[in-house]
Amino acid sequence: MKLTTIIFSYTLCWFLATWILDPAVPYDAVEALNWATNAEWGSPKNPWLPGTVMLPLVSLPLLPVNVYWYAIHFIAVGVGLSGGWHLAFQVRGSRRLAWFALLSYGMSGIINFDIIPYNDNYLLVMLWPWMMYFFFRALTNTPWWWLAFGVAAGLSVMAKYSSLAFIIFVILTPFIFPALRRCYTHPAFWTGLVIGTSMVVPNLFWLAEHNFSAFRWVSGQISHGINIKVFIALLSVMYPLIFSFLFLKYSYVGLVWPEEPAKNALLMTAISPIVIISVWFLFNEGGRLTEWLQPFIMVLLPLMVSLVRPDKRKPDLKKAFIFFGVCSTLVLAGYVVVMTCNIKNAGKKFSGIQSFSQGIKSEWERLYGTQPLRYVGGEWLSQWLTVYVKPRPQVLNRWNDEKMPGIYNARITQQKINKFGAVVIGTSGGECNRSNFSEFNYEWPELEVSHYKQYYFSSYSRAERKRVCVGFIDPGK
Repeated sequence: MKLTTIIFSYTLCWFLATWILDPAVPYDAVEALNWATNAEWGSPKNPWLPGTVMLPLVSLPLLPVNVYWYAIHFIAVGVGLSGGWHLAFQVRGSRRLAWFALLSYGMSGIINFDIIPYNDNYLLVMLWPWMMYFFFRALTNTPWWWLAFGVAAGLSVMAKYSSLAFIIFVILTPFIFPALRRCYTHPAFWTGLVIGTSMVVPNLFWLAEHNFSAFRWVSGQISHGINIKVFIALLSVMYPLIFSFLFLKYSYVGLVWPEEPAKNALLMTAISPIVIISVWFLFNEGGRLTEWLQPFIMVLLPLMVSLVRPDKRKPDLKKAFIFFGVCSTLVLAGYVVVMTCNIKNAGKKFSGIQSFSQGIKSEWERLYGTQPLRYVGGEWLSQWLTVYVKPRPQVLNRWNDEKMPGIYNARITQQKINKFGAVVIGTSGGECNRSNFSEFNYEWPELEVSHYKQYYFSSYSRAERKRVCVGFIDPGK
């Protein structure tokens, strides 16, 4: 009960703070909502889980996107924190050390402000601690835990492909630790493997049909070259481990590497992917290294307590608990201050998209009455209308194997556009006529814009105002 109360209170505070103070949802929310609308077995940047989680927004068009976005993020954080506590308790058998692991999360931004912009990392925050927990229980308790591991592993891989790094070392475990081979001979292991694989196979077919776009998107961001920034990225993510290590070292006689094969396998599975990723990025530039590394802290902090030397003396962790509590409070207070005081425009960033969207909706209603706006297209701004215009219109652009757009409509046809009409956003500046809609004209050359209207868009109140031409296609043609 105490664990649940503390986690619930923490996540509720962060949900309220982000919901009230954040001026606009991140672009990842726009992408995830589009993937949910397409309801396919994959997306151009991720597997199918980030889009699947957003499906309630498709079924409930009146549910505000920002409320749902922040709610599912901090629900996921709460589930992940609970998993971290249970993982720490299992590897060390000490409630005090489990609380130490849980509270040490408060130093990291991955469970609060750093998790908000992503449509995939928050799912790893939720799933990875439980996946490792189930793995450890399968090695030390009963093989039937492999079934739960199969579910968690399958969902993790379908949240982000980087989860495969764990799975590889889980499979290698019986070859490296012969004493654990018996855990892999039970039918439950093979059943769990089938469960996890069954979640992944549909995505493989989707990737084959869509030019392996997710992998090409990642590879397109990376180039060869020495990258010393990898050390900065590691430090920016792993600094809570340093503090945890210091507190444990000076609270105990010492830290030692565990002798149990199961704990060694768990540590190998958690640490090896980080080493491989870091070494690879040392010789490759670009990408999102920090984003890749962040979820690992959810596993490493609980596993830190497995290094504690067995000792009958009760640990003195009072100072650590106070320090972690103060850190958690300061991070939340800092976020509130930054957003409220609009430091570096954090509290107003891209807030202008809401008024811009409502202006277009009002013009549509003036022209076509109660006919709902179902489709929007054209330039990048149009994608935001799928979030801020109710009942959430769909985009006009189709899938293209060469361009591999991050957002697209899997079932759009010209007949649907003729029937329901559409709004098309042109490029900034220039004359307000058909020539302003180059992307739309290329994809839909036979469609004609019926009305044009000039708007002015600014991302926030003091930003530069840019002219934007908006076209309206009459419904019912």
